[in-house]
Amino acid sequence: MSQKCSVSLQLPPRVLLACLNYLPAKDIAISQSITNSWRLPSSLTDKLWRTRYQTDWEAETEVDVRIANAGPDTPWKTRYGRRQQTELNWRSGQFRQRAAPVLESPLSCCLYASSAIVYVGDSSSRMFKYDTKSAQCTKLQSNSVNTIACHGDILVAGTCYGFLCPFLMPDMLMLPWIAAHSQAVSALVTNGDLLISGSHDGTAKVWKLATAKCLHVLPLTNGINRGCSLAAEWEEDNVYTSDGNVLQQWRLSTGEKLRHIDLECKNKCGPARMCIDAKARQLLVCVANTLIGYSLVDMMETRRSTCTGIVQCLTMNVSTIAVAVSTAEGCHVVIYDRSTLEPESVIKDDSLIPLLCTPFELYCSDRQRNMVILDFTPV
Repeated sequence: MSQKCSVSLQLPPRVLLACLNYLPAKDIAISQSITNSWRLPSSLTDKLWRTRYQTDWEAETEVDVRIANAGPDTPWKTRYGRRQQTELNWRSGQFRQRAAPVLESPLSCCLYASSAIVYVGDSSSRMFKYDTKSAQCTKLQSNSVNTIACHGDILVAGTCYGFLCPFLMPDMLMLPWIAAHSQAVSALVTNGDLLISGSHDGTAKVWKLATAKCLHVLPLTNGINRGCSLAAEWEEDNVYTSDGNVLQQWRLSTGEKLRHIDLECKNKCGPARMCIDAKARQLLVCVANTLIGYSLVDMMETRRSTCTGIVQCLTMNVSTIAVAVSTAEGCHVVIYDRSTLEPESVIKDDSLIPLLCTPFELYCSDRQRNMVILDFTPV
């Protein structure tokens, strides 16, 4: 039964709102249900939940029709609840599945999703643009694509022959190619101004996109014929490279090496795979069957977990990680908690290889040359 609180009765609604803004969502919900005197007017309640949403979740998802399911007038408490349920669905493995045929060859692990548009490379090194709303798939003017990076209206494809191919979206206007490496480009990251490329030639390079000028060459340790993985903290001026069993930190503006870390994994299987959350300053590195978490504040290892098989690829969401694990019985997808690296759920479908997480979906490839989309949003 609701009760009166003499303290809250003394607080003007806007002062109470300012106090409640410091609470997590669970406590806000409790505070609005246990006593009438703590309940805010509807306009302030909406403002409270809007602030909570923008603090806890991504700004770009707040207007998505799967969250704002009643359009612009959807209450912010409803939006928060639907976004929270999406996250719970990730952890419990609850999803709806749909397939999108993408022509000719199986998909490779180079894919970028932006709003309703997906850019994908296939195993024959071609790149396609797929519209998830109209189900239209268009082959783009590119050849030998090995990896893709995107920021804003710039998309850059790295080729099997060492070239960088920039495009202007959404019309995919091809800009002059850059002869970047002597061997295949294995990894790309960009902020729209700078581009970092990693290659099987044993180097990573920092480029100024506007001028196609190489600013720095970062020599890798074991990268020749193995490729590398990349991650960047643009605002902190840091670049991270990994090839084999080594993680290195570099100063982006100068190319100076800051740290060299032996990942100390018994199994050494190709380049380590990395995911970064620059906002939370967290880095996840995987070598063979070992997941390692780092705090980017001091580059100290925070947690380590051993998977049941060899990790083929991984991708990071807000609070979870999707990992494709290959075992003797086949391949399956494991959803891990980001903070503990403990498994939350398992998707036992050995035909799926995860390529990319968005807040709502996991994009995978299958053996029938389809892009398979696992949608975790509530109905």
